[in-house]
Amino acid sequence: MNEVLDRVENYTWNGFRDFVVYKKVYESKGIISLYLKGNDDLGLAEMKPGQFIGIKVKTEDAELKKVVRMYSLSSTPKDDFYRVTIKIVEGGKLTTYLDKNLKEGDLLEVMMPKGNFKLEKEKINRPIVLLGGGIGVTPVYSMLKDIDDSKDTYFIYSLRNKDSECFLEDVRSYKNSNNTKVNIFFTRPLNNEKLGIDYDFQGRISEEWIKNNLPLDGEFFFCGNKGFIDTVKEALENLKVDKDRIHYEFF
Repeated sequence: MNEVLDRVENYTWNGFRDFVVYKKVYESKGIISLYLKGNDDLGLAEMKPGQFIGIKVKTEDAELKKVVRMYSLSSTPKDDFYRVTIKIVEGGKLTTYLDKNLKEGDLLEVMMPKGNFKLEKEKINRPIVLLGGGIGVTPVYSMLKDIDDSKDTYFIYSLRNKDSECFLEDVRSYKNSNNTKVNIFFTRPLNNEKLGIDYDFQGRISEEWIKNNLPLDGEFFFCGNKGFIDTVKEALENLKVDKDRIHYEFF
């Protein structure tokens, strides 16, 4: 019986499989989370924090049904669901459909988790440094949720302001953790947002800030747009961080 359960809990498949959207949540204006469970009793394939899944919609629209997009998982291996957190792109055919047409109870076609940008915490015996820019926070947030409080962890979240956030309150809660240090950057704070309360730093992450605030002997994982990635990667290289400890993914 246990062998059967083990197979179910690590069920794998080829291509696409039907998943039901059992919850749809708006994290903030223009950002949604979709909670997905298999439309059967076969369980989930194992995931590593940082990985992504491929999604396409079930529709009669001949063009839309061809569209496949990869979205990073914001859930963790401990969850009994997959969660993807998606920025609605103006004019984007698939994200517009997910925003305007997709309802709880609908089906999506989903690929197994994959990707080389992933946290394997059991292999790391040094501080873990996670940096997320904008919606690129989703895979590193998954990593944060998977790390227990015994590891020295640094989490840096850079975003415009609260209007473009996801999971910000939960990230803030880690400020009370013994071994997790959290810093929040707002690049364009709103008039009613206060430094030291709503965010820790105004502006963008810089090489000088990284040098003065992060452990350069750490294992670095970061995700964001090209400008964010280029800034962090160049800073780490200039600061002589070993290349095999620099892990990143463009969003």
